[in-house]
Amino acid sequence: NPSIDQYLSVHEDSFGYPPTNRLLEEAAVVDWTKMMKFKAS
Repeated sequence: NPSIDQYLSVHEDSFGYPPTNRLLEEAAVVDWTKMMKFKAS
């Protein structure tokens, strides 16, 4: 899925951020994953 690949590639760029931003990014990924699972169900 190109959109998922793009999302992940953009997300990888954020791994160098400070820990607080990283936690926010991880929370965003969890929310995004839940949303995608909800849409798929």
